[in-house]
Amino acid sequence: MCPPADKYENFHLALQDLYDKTPIKLSLKDSKMEFNINIWDVVVKWLHEQGKFTPEMLTEEPARNLIGETNRILSDAVHLSITEEVPPELTAQLELNTYVFSAFKGYHSLKEASLKLTNDIGGIKPFETFKQDVLKVHKSYNVNYLEAEYNFAVQSAQMAVKWADYVADGDRYYLQYRTADDSKVRAEHAALHGTTLPVDDPFWDNYFPPLGWNCRCTAVQVRKDKYPVSDSTTAIQAGERATESKKQQMFRFNPGKEGKVFPPKHPYLPKGCEGCDKNKLSLGFSSLTVQCQTCSLVAKCWHDHQKTEQARERIHYLHEMEHLLKKKVVVNGNGHDMSVGFRKFGNKHLFSDTFGRTKTLQKKDLKDLDKLLASAKFIKKVGLSKQRNDDIKRFYYYEAQLHGKTVYLNVAELLVIRSNGKPEFARFLYSVTDSIK
Repeated sequence: MCPPADKYENFHLALQDLYDKTPIKLSLKDSKMEFNINIWDVVVKWLHEQGKFTPEMLTEEPARNLIGETNRILSDAVHLSITEEVPPELTAQLELNTYVFSAFKGYHSLKEASLKLTNDIGGIKPFETFKQDVLKVHKSYNVNYLEAEYNFAVQSAQMAVKWADYVADGDRYYLQYRTADDSKVRAEHAALHGTTLPVDDPFWDNYFPPLGWNCRCTAVQVRKDKYPVSDSTTAIQAGERATESKKQQMFRFNPGKEGKVFPPKHPYLPKGCEGCDKNKLSLGFSSLTVQCQTCSLVAKCWHDHQKTEQARERIHYLHEMEHLLKKKVVVNGNGHDMSVGFRKFGNKHLFSDTFGRTKTLQKKDLKDLDKLLASAKFIKKVGLSKQRNDDIKRFYYYEAQLHGKTVYLNVAELLVIRSNGKPEFARFLYSVTDSIK
């Protein structure tokens, strides 16, 4: 449950204590990774003008921008580990979890800042006074905490990706817990160094690294004939000791198995929501509680964020494909040469429709579709099976090799009436699929 206003000072102190300070720093020193102070300045002015903060305000632009800036930095940390080989469903889970974490973090920082709006007699403070009073909130949430969270996101996402690879390999190897093996390793983590167990051992459910802020531990695959298997009960007991304090217990989760970058029991997140799948956030939703009301608003922010990101991505890739509009490729058209080009409508269809039909083609391949078409082999010519509301009359199918796999290219033939009234056929690439009927 989100803490009430009169408990926020204790909540803030607990958070400060939660982020242990070890001398490990990553790339938040890079200016691109630093929190944009201009966004915080706008938030402060907006809060002062409103004179309050309520959960409903999360969907307003200044709050969305605050959430978005945190998510930008933490998502960049996550995407350091995301490659084309990572299962798309895992990528989607990690992205969702990062956004949800960023949104609830934004909620708490806004709530805490809003508590500094009023003076001792209940009046709204002058803006300059309020701005100075909330500077500490900014430094805590958007500098100190954010650096620890960024470091954790890098390590956690990396381990989530490794877990997916380990599971895919089945029981061919054991997994072995390893520390950085230097003087900075925490004694309780050092006690786990060398723990060697099968991938399906329950130890990995709760003690798969990272096991704390700025933890550098990892788990690696080892040959079964090279290392003896550890005792599972003894290993679990060592894991319990490594995470026995209340603050450490939240790290008892497996990022890859749960599809989460951040601990499900982090103080930012609502409590008592285990098992709830409302809004696909794995957080609670009921109009009866503040935490559930906030969850529904976070869900709205997430869905709007997805739409915005999808629109940006679409614009980006259509721009990448623009040069194709000037390309012509000569292919075999069932025994004769014919010219195939690209059209704006075709490119839009290639982007919006193709990725529901192929797992082989990647978005980075879109700009080189002319080369893929030039290498393709004619398969068949097909007429229409039903009436269409455009002028496409038939399709030609071609087979090509991409990333070591077979894909099929669908070329549409369009009836065009020229300005002189003469009919003419034009052909353009329409879609790419992994199979054809």
